[in-house]
Order: sequence, then structure tokens, then C-alpha cells
Amino acid sequence: MKYYFTMLTICLCVICLAGCGGPQKPDGFPETVPFTLTVMRDGSPLPEASVQLYPETASDAATGGITDAQGVVSLATTRGNYSNSGSPVGTFKVTVSKRVTIPGELSREECLKMSPDESAAYSKKMEEAEKSVPPEVAEKYHSVATTPLSVTVTKGGNATVQVTAK
Repeated sequence: MKYYFTMLTICLCVICLAGCGGPQKPDGFPETVPFTLTVMRDGSPLPEASVQLYPETASDAATGGITDAQGVVSLATTRGNYSNSGSPVGTFKVTVSKRVTIPGELSREECLKMSPDESAAYSKKMEEAEKSVPPEVAEKYHSVATTPLSVTVTKGGNATVQVTAK
């Protein structure tokens, strides 16, 4: 009897663990390869920038990431709730953007504590302040329609893109 109870417990554990593998790779998800992309602004690494790669052919998988202190982005390709490190092979348009930090900007938590009138006044103040802060990355790099940047991803390859603030 003890043998049957042990076997039943083992079988139940195996069945339960079979469904715990995380999200399954979707059909048609592109194969990804390691690829290093560095973003430089006016000759210096650009940290904390958002980088997106757009393939020349239509795809519903998104590739991108955030640059580190050296301007290097660890690319990941995502579709739905499935993500895999790396990028598909091919030629891509590259967009780069970076959120500008505005002096006097409050945290999200602080903003949530404001009354509606305080929030409206703060929003107007920040809109005005944002106009006086120089951009981190020129607007032409923000959109796939206007970016002049492109990279060709190859297995184990690397590339550097240069952006300007104006």
C-alpha cells in the first residue's frame, strides 16, 4: 500500500510540474541570436535610452531594450507574454528615445496624493518646464518613419549607432 501511495504522489507531482514551464514559444516566433548594439550620442555612451528595432518585413514580434551606463542595450524579442533574449537576423530600422528629467519633477507616488486642482497646476508647470529642457535625443530618432538609423543583425555581431541631441 505504501508503494502505491508513493507512486501516486510522484505521478501527481509530475503532472503538476508539467504545466509549470512558463509561457510556451508561440508558433512562428522568430529564432533569435546574440547581438550587441551600442548607442552613442555626440561621441559618448547614451545611458537609459529606449531602443526599438523594426524589421524591414512585417512582424508581430517586438525587439528592443534599454541601454546601460556604457550605452549598450541587451536586446530581447517579445510577442505577447513570451520573450527571448537576442534579436532575429535581418536588417532593421532603429529608433532611440530618452525621457528627459525635468528639474522639480515629482515621483508618481507624490502626484497621486495631489488634489485634482494641484495635479492640473503641476501638469501645466511641468509642460512649461519641459520646453526649457534640451532634448536628450533629437526627435527624428523617435519614429520609424523618420529615423535614419538602421542595423543589420548577424549571429554574434555588434553595431554602434550614433545619435545627436539636435
